[in-house]
Amino acid sequence: MWDSQTGNAHGVESMAMIAFLDYLKSSAPDSAVVSWFKTRFTAWRNTQLSRAANGVWRNTLLDYNYYWGSNMAVLNTTLVLAVGSQLVGTYDSLIAQAAQTNLNYILGVNPRRFS
Repeated sequence: MWDSQTGNAHGVESMAMIAFLDYLKSSAPDSAVVSWFKTRFTAWRNTQLSRAANGVWRNTLLDYNYYWGSNMAVLNTTLVLAVGSQLVGTYDSLIAQAAQTNLNYILGVNPRRFS
């Protein structure tokens, strides 16, 4: 399972989270599984929201997460935050704000003014 403290929605480790999001959309997901997932997703969500609000670059990456292709991690995390929060019933203005700051970073509204 993904690491709620350091992981983002990118790479092999996040495939479990994507699978659970798909499972939540099924016609009759098991309530125990939903509860188990919601607890872990909420911890991950809160970590990502904290990063977006407090990080120097105002996105969900940690200082050591900047590598070639890391924009994909930013975009995947944005998507999973939005979809996952809707599925577990926690979508709010903080998710929209994190999505905006992530997209701002990607599109060049950042200290380097570079996309």
